[in-house]
Amino acid sequence: MTQVSLIVPVYNTENYLGECLESLVNQSLEGIEIIIINDGSTDGSKAIIETYKSKYFEKVQVIEQENMGIGASRNKGIRMARGEYIAFVDSDDILHKDFCKIMYEYIHCRQLDVVVCDFYEFIDNSLDRRIKKIAPFKNSTVYQNPSLLFNINTSPWNKIYNLNFLKENKIDFPERLKYEDVVFTQNVLAKGAKMGQVKQALIYYRTRNGSESTVVKKDVFDILLVLDIVNRNYRNSNQYEIVLDYLEYFNINRITVYNLQQVYQKDKKYINDFIESGYKYLNENFRSWKNNSLFVKNNTKLEMRVKRNKRLTKLYVKIMRKLKNRR
Repeated sequence: MTQVSLIVPVYNTENYLGECLESLVNQSLEGIEIIIINDGSTDGSKAIIETYKSKYFEKVQVIEQENMGIGASRNKGIRMARGEYIAFVDSDDILHKDFCKIMYEYIHCRQLDVVVCDFYEFIDNSLDRRIKKIAPFKNSTVYQNPSLLFNINTSPWNKIYNLNFLKENKIDFPERLKYEDVVFTQNVLAKGAKMGQVKQALIYYRTRNGSESTVVKKDVFDILLVLDIVNRNYRNSNQYEIVLDYLEYFNINRITVYNLQQVYQKDKKYINDFIESGYKYLNENFRSWKNNSLFVKNNTKLEMRVKRNKRLTKLYVKIMRKLKNRR
């Protein structure tokens, strides 16, 4: 019986892939399958994958495909999975040897739809592991505890999901769209998933300098499309009003943070266009957003002044870019 399916999209991570796969094949839970989707890698990843497929043929399945993106790869993994539960693994991350065992026992015994755990964060091959803890909460849905909408990180890799829940609710990842994780995780919550928490760090999450997650490019505009999908999914529920304050704050936070991150925009011609689009989005969708109580509570007066004001935001970005370029 397959208890947990581990879905591993791979694209050009030869420097880290062996360490990742080693942590998967040595999981203490026996009933696992590892589905590796090689998404058109052009480096040495394929050779590493073939080595593990040959050595652990009873656990490892491999799919070879042309580059389709991480969303399409994860969706293929969902369709192929035979486990009762499913987890998504980034191919440069490392799992604690008991990740599957601890997460499986917690979600299975409590009959939950999704369970989240704490994680360690580190840069490239640094030995400095900084623990990131999820704010404590009792087993609940987002409609019983609206703070989950904002407090649960939207990455899928520190979670385990009931596969039937995903399939019955037709939840998958958008394809060819940046920030696909946000849509997936928020849709899980919006569909009323019963969520639980393991208060233990079971993932080592690697941040790589220059990776897609640390560079701001033109595709930052995708966040506006993503927020449209997220907002629509919650509006389609019959408990929309319960989560409205947190949903509004989630939108405010995402847009104002990405406004300020234009300091790192690769192409400066997109900076002011994105900031203009972000303020327009908030003003059209949440007319009283500047007075959101959670926004006010969680920002200093100076932060509020900058984030509320389009002109000051542009000025901040301009100054910070000049200082950055002088270094």
